[in-house]
Parts: sequence; C-alpha cells; structure tokens
Amino acid sequence: MASLSDRHRLELETRSLILPDVITERGYFTAWTADDLPEAFAAWQRRSGLVIPIRDTRGITRNWQLKADQPRRSGGKLIKYDSASGGFQCLDVPERSRPLLGDPAIPLWITEGSKKVDSGLSNGIPCIVGVMGVYGFRGTNEHNGKVVLADFEDIALNGREVVLAFDSDVMTKSSVRNALDRLSDLLVRRGSRVRYLLLPDFDDGRKCGLDDAFASGLTLTHVEAFIVDHLPLPHEEWPEPIPLDEPEGPPFPLHALPGTIGTYAAAVAAETQTPIDMAGIVILGTISAAVGGRYVVGGSRQGWIEPVHGMFLVVAEPGNRKSAVIRAVTKPIADYERDVQPDERVTFAQWESQIRVLEKALASAETAAGKSSAEDKVTDAEAIRMAAVKTLEAHRATRPRITRIVYDDVTPEAAKSALAEQGGAIAVMSGESAFLSNTAGSRYSDTPNHDVILSGHAADSIRVDRKARPAETIERACLTICVMVQPDVIRELGRSPGFVQRGGAARLLPCLPADNLGRRQIDVACVPADLSKAWSDLVTRILQHVPAMRNGSYVPWTLNLDPEALAEFRTYRLWHESQMTRDGHFGDIRDWAGKECGAVLRIAGLLHIGTHEAPEHVPINADTLRRAITIATYFEQHVRVMYRMMRGRSDQSDARTVLTALEELGTSNTKRELHRKLQDHVAFQKSEHLNKPLQVLEEHGWIRTEREGKSLKIYINPLAGPDNPDNLPDSSQYGRLLSELSGFSLESGTTTPVELHRAPDLLEALDDFDRADVEDLVTELGDGGPAAVNQWRVDVENNLDLTDHERALAALVLDIALRLAGQEAA
Repeated sequence: MASLSDRHRLELETRSLILPDVITERGYFTAWTADDLPEAFAAWQRRSGLVIPIRDTRGITRNWQLKADQPRRSGGKLIKYDSASGGFQCLDVPERSRPLLGDPAIPLWITEGSKKVDSGLSNGIPCIVGVMGVYGFRGTNEHNGKVVLADFEDIALNGREVVLAFDSDVMTKSSVRNALDRLSDLLVRRGSRVRYLLLPDFDDGRKCGLDDAFASGLTLTHVEAFIVDHLPLPHEEWPEPIPLDEPEGPPFPLHALPGTIGTYAAAVAAETQTPIDMAGIVILGTISAAVGGRYVVGGSRQGWIEPVHGMFLVVAEPGNRKSAVIRAVTKPIADYERDVQPDERVTFAQWESQIRVLEKALASAETAAGKSSAEDKVTDAEAIRMAAVKTLEAHRATRPRITRIVYDDVTPEAAKSALAEQGGAIAVMSGESAFLSNTAGSRYSDTPNHDVILSGHAADSIRVDRKARPAETIERACLTICVMVQPDVIRELGRSPGFVQRGGAARLLPCLPADNLGRRQIDVACVPADLSKAWSDLVTRILQHVPAMRNGSYVPWTLNLDPEALAEFRTYRLWHESQMTRDGHFGDIRDWAGKECGAVLRIAGLLHIGTHEAPEHVPINADTLRRAITIATYFEQHVRVMYRMMRGRSDQSDARTVLTALEELGTSNTKRELHRKLQDHVAFQKSEHLNKPLQVLEEHGWIRTEREGKSLKIYINPLAGPDNPDNLPDSSQYGRLLSELSGFSLESGTTTPVELHRAPDLLEALDDFDRADVEDLVTELGDGGPAAVNQWRVDVENNLDLTDHERALAALVLDIALRLAGQEAA
C-alpha cells in the first residue's frame, strides 16, 4: 500500500502550507524505490521521490508527477517536477474544486503546479485548478494536432472571474508571459473576466509562487492585494537583443585526432595549461611540416588532387604560453635538424672549398685568355676559360642542402629563397607574428607581399630571382604555416591591401580559442616520457620516409580514398555545394568555403600519414575522412570570427565586460554605480571609457539608457536575462547547438548529411550534466529499439514546456539514436 514519508509530509505541510486532509485527498505518496512508480513513467524517469497524482475535471487520474529525490537533468537544468511520459495532458482538478466548476458565480483561480493548487485550497481559495506547465492548457489530439484541453468544456466560463496566479517571474520570462497571454486570450474569448496575480519576488531575488506566498506568512487577503485587472507591458515591449559577436570559436574536437596524435595533444594541453586547440593545431602543422610536400590526395575519379600541407593560425592574447606549445610539439623536428646538419655541413664545406678552387681556376683561365691577341680569340686559352665556366656552373648546380625544415622570423622574399634551397617545401612555425606581419607590409616594408602565401598554398611554381646566380624556378612550392599571433595581427591582415580580396584569408585555417587565464592549475603532470617518445618517433618516421622518384626526379606520393570514403566525400560535397548560395550556410564565408572541401582532403591526408607507417600503400578510409570533416567544420566557426576581426567588427569584449557587470548589479542602475564597480578595470579608468561599450549594448538591444537629472539610468533588457531559456546568448554552447541543429526535424527524424558528422562535436561541447543526460537517454532508447525511439520523439514533440535548448538536446539525442539504429540495421 502506498505511503507518504515523514520527510515528504513535512515538506508539504510547512514549505507549501498544505492541510493534512488536502494531502490525503490528493493522494500524495512516496516512491521509496524506482519500482514503486506507476507504469506510465519511462525508464529514464524512474527515481525515488514524491509522487503526485493528477486528476481531470471528472475525477479520473490521468497523469502523475514525480518530485525526485535526485532529479535528472535535461537541457542544463534540473527537472524538479517530472510528468510521466505515458500519462495524458489534463487540467489538475482537486476533489474539493470539482463540484464548483460549473458555477460561474464562484471565482476560478488557475495556477501552475499541484502543490500551489493544494496550497490555495488550504488557505481559503474554494475553486482552483492547475496546469501542468505554463502551456499546459493545450494538448495533442489523435491527429497530432495542438488543441485546447477538453477539460475546459466542463468549466463554466461565461461571465466568470478568473484569476491567473502564475509565479512572480511572469514579467521577466518571455516564455511565461507568452503562455499567460495565450491562456488569457482563450478565457476572454469564452466570456471570462480575467485578472492577474502579480506577486513580487522575494527580497533575495528568488521568485515567489502562490504556495511560497502562503508559506511566508501571507493570508489570502494579503495575496488578493496583488491582483490587477491588466498586465503591464514587459518594460515597454523590449526588442529581442541582437547577439554580440563571438569572441572565440567552439572548442577543438579532440576526439577527431586518432591514436597517439590525440593522446599527445591532450597531454601537452594539460602540461602547458593551454586550450586543447593550441596543441591540436600545432600537431597538424608539425605533421604538415614533416611531410614536406611529399604527398598529394586524390579527391575524385576526375583527377582532382590536393597537396598535403596546410596553413594554420592560432589567435591568442599575450600570456597564453603559445611558445611553450610550439617548442613542445615541434621538438622532434628540431632534434632531427640537429642530428642531420653536422654531416651536411661537412659536405657543404667541401662543396664550398671546391667552388673556391674552381673560381680560382676560372680566374686564371680568364687572365690567360685576356692576354691573347684579338685575332687569336678562339685559342686554347679561350677554350680553357669556357670549360672552366661550364665546370664552375655545373658544380654550383650540385649545391648540397643543409636541412632546415622550420623557419621563424622570415620575410616573403626570404621564404621564397628558402623554398628554393630546401627543394620546394618549408614550414614557417612560430609563437610570434613576424612572418604574417612581414607579408602584411607592417614591418620591413610598406608594400604587402602575399604571393608566397597564395602560391605556397596551391603548390604552384614560384620564380626566385638571384643576385649572384641565375634565377631559379620552384616547380612545386609547398609552404606550411603554423603561427600563433595576437588579435592585432588579424586586424593588420584585414587592412593589408589585397590580402582578403586575393584569397589570402581564404587559405588560412584559423583557431581563436577561449583562453585559460585565471583557470590554470599550478601543479600539473608532465607529458609521460613514453608518450613524448611515441610522438617523436611518429614525426621522425615521417621525416625519414623516402620520397617517390620517377625518372630520377622527386615526385609526390598520391594517397587515394577507399570506395566508402569516396562515396562519403561525394555526399559531403553535394551538401556543401548546396550551401554555397548567398543565403546558404556558407553565404558569409563563400571565399573560404570554396576551399573547404580541399581542406578536408588535406586534413585527411595529414591524419592518414600520422597513423600509417607506409601511408602510400593504404587508402584513406571513411573514418579518417569523417574526422577530417569534423575538424574542417570546427574551422568554419573560427573563420567567421576571424573575418569579423579583419572587418573591424569584433572589438566587443569591453561591451561584454560591461554587460556582465550590469547583470551582477541588477536590472536597473546608474552609470555612476557601473563605473564604481568597474573602475579597477584597466579599460575603464574614467567614466567616459564606458560610453562606447554602452553605445554598443544599446544598439544591440541589450540595454536602454535614460537621462534623469544628472544621472544616466541603465536598464537591462529582461529578454536578455540569464534565466530566460528562450533567449540564451549565442555565445552559449546551447546557442551553437541550436544553430547546428536548425535543420533537424523532430517530426521526420531526419538530418542533413553534415549534421551526422557534427553530432560528436556537439556532444563534446556539452557540459558534464548535459552530456550524461544525452548519453543515458541514447542508451535507454537503444535498449528499447526503434519503437522506443519513435515514441520518445512523439513525447518530445508534444511537450510544449521544453525550452529551445532542451529541444535542441532532444534533437541531438534523436540524431544519435537514429544513427545507431541505422548502423545496427545495416
């Protein structure tokens, strides 16, 4: 027999001020274990806790709610009251109110939540009903249509006074306000005179519900004093705030780096206490440098090939340990250069010595030829001179190479010479910005020079003019770039004539990570010695791999996609091309996106080479291609941030700082109070320093300012509040999740091809609670089979109380569950 625990009874009687006989009439009971719950609760809902029966206008139990002892999470928040998924939507009608529903002379109160209903009954409200959620006055019919609950047909509404008694957040939460407005319209259309209970928040900022008001000591007379005939407009109908530009992109998808590569990236990030993005990007750049232009990837049966090297860029403020990451990851290349250079220097010294000998021989031959008479020009002396010239030039052509793979502070002209000296492939890798500043013309020259970036990305030929010897042509110039720069360098590049217009920006794979400053640990573990050795061995193996030769000349190895990878790449390209219109997904970055499919092949090549000892003998598989698509997709969002910086639109960090301070102060403040809070901040030493960020916030709809005498009053848009689930800023992980799943259809359960690739990234981006919820639900749906998946989809679609980010999480669950079901079926 069901019973109620002493703890739950005390909670109902003291916290909600519900009378014992009302508790008995409702039939509250304690689920001591998950097995005590009614069958209508799904597997993922089952927990111990307080169970609340819900009866309709005819006294039939149609649903139950569980107030779990340990509530589950969904969409980043605790589900305090969990309605049984197998129950039915209805009005919550207590037994005492049911006989009074047909009498329009008795005022009717409508509130949200069973405990508020019972508290109202216990404190003098004779006729009160509840809705299960703010939109609980609607339900779903047999055709899956949204209709008003049939329970309203059992209530006399003509001429009746109806008090809508929602919680105190009705004026600050747009979702609650919208629901209240719709319910009010419904009642007015049926002849009711609607009034509103506007309870104030508690002094500490907590919202107040009907039961909270009674439990705080208020009587019904006190509560009725807060009833008004008309709802005021929510702060003169504020506009939806325009999201501020993102200061950084989403986190790097570590799971896309296979084997040793991913493990080493995580270890370096942990040791240096830097964002995982830095290590991930520099690892890709290091593999690219080690490859040295010796591979290409075939992207189709039509002969499309891409060179396997990339141009990577990390943008970070000073103090983020950029150089430490560069040193750690590129150490195997530095060690390799150090090991091979001594013997090469001996060979080079011998070559130089022979050059001097041949130059002396040529000088002697020229002297002898000069002494010959004019009529004797074709003498033995002249023949000796010509032979000496040919011998010297032939020897110069055999100039031995002193291996240098990585360059740092180099000008565009010097980079071209280095490419010629190193056989057509070098890498510019640095924790500083010298190279890009040089190409922008902001250091040694006022004239920008982007040619080496443009040609070095495409593996085009480059002509190198020499002062001391004839010009030289590099047939395949493969320039790897992996530099870490400060944000100002990106702005310089945006101002550099022709860099964006000629496609320089479109060739970069940028990363603008959130920094770890202020959150770094002091005592951290070093990268394990065996892991460092594994990384070193991997890079050295790539460096020592013998290039392909044809007819005595160096040619790059060709890596091919296996049939499955080729088919998947074609699917991706079809979707990608469809999104290249000006109103498509890539409409704002079309120049960069035009090279993204090629970037996918390059990244796939780097991952493939990093995981195979003889990569040219093994085709690139579909898993590697999917990893490459995941990484390329990561770059998409970072490119958008980079372009905003280049166009001068990204300097909104001060506005964000000011908005955070305003939210901490409260909904309305003065500029004087704001400056007092921020005056220790280096950017806001003077009050006028607040003018620009306040202007930005007002232009974007986050605040309003009004002059009151000598004070400037600042009001925060209530739609922008952190408690408003319908208006989360786009900088949140949920905003990104919503945008990524914008094409997902809950009704059809279908996704676009790219979303199938993105699901792992989105899962990685969630916080621990949300990720656990998603993984638990996927497991339970998988155990239940296709029927459970379909039923769950219907339940989610019918749940009108879900916030946008909860619906996005539900879409992600369904996406993963459907893909897993498809794999099992296959």
